[in-house]
Amino acid sequence: MPLYSIKTPLINKMKVFLHNRIKGFVIIYQQEAQMYQQQAQINQLLVSQTLKIFAKNDK
Repeated sequence: MPLYSIKTPLINKMKVFLHNRIKGFVIIYQQEAQMYQQQAQINQLLVSQTLKIFAKNDK
């Protein structure tokens, strides 16, 4: 039995494993980016509401 035929399934298993790990990390980073985006939107809303309050108080 040639060495090649033993190595190939192992290499394929490693490729699948790495692919799944990378996919998992990508999903985590996407969720993290989404969380930061939502936080930025909340901060923007808070700033705009605060500015409206200050504008009312200036009158």
